[in-house]
Amino acid sequence: DEEALVYYDKCTNVSSDYVEAYNQKGQSYFNMELYQEAIIEFNKVILMSPTDTEVYYLKGKCLMEMKRFSEASMQFKKCLTYNTNHLKAHFRKGFCHIKCNEFTNGLNEFNICLGKKEVYTKLDSEILFYKGICL
Repeated sequence: DEEALVYYDKCTNVSSDYVEAYNQKGQSYFNMELYQEAIIEFNKVILMSPTDTEVYYLKGKCLMEMKRFSEASMQFKKCLTYNTNHLKAHFRKGFCHIKCNEFTNGLNEFNICLGKKEVYTKLDSEILFYKGICL
């Protein structure tokens, strides 16, 4: 990831509006557990592409890792503004609600997740577990 960062920097030096380079740079920082640096890159993506669903999700993941659950929840909400079917955003938003002692809101998010699924997966096991915590 560190070597990739060098090339992403070179890319944005040549073309400062190359959105995907900032996105990949943010993901590299995330993988390196440099969450604040990742957020800086994701904010650049948001400025250039404000309807990019996934960047809000990725920024929310960073904030979760930093234990900033209320802020993370807001990012997942923004993600869901553009894609109401983003199940992982619903799941993570529900988890954030639990961490903020907002169990009713968490329960709502987990119910949305379960209502949108036709096939149960490992994620569904986690959804069912956290739904139980909310009850």
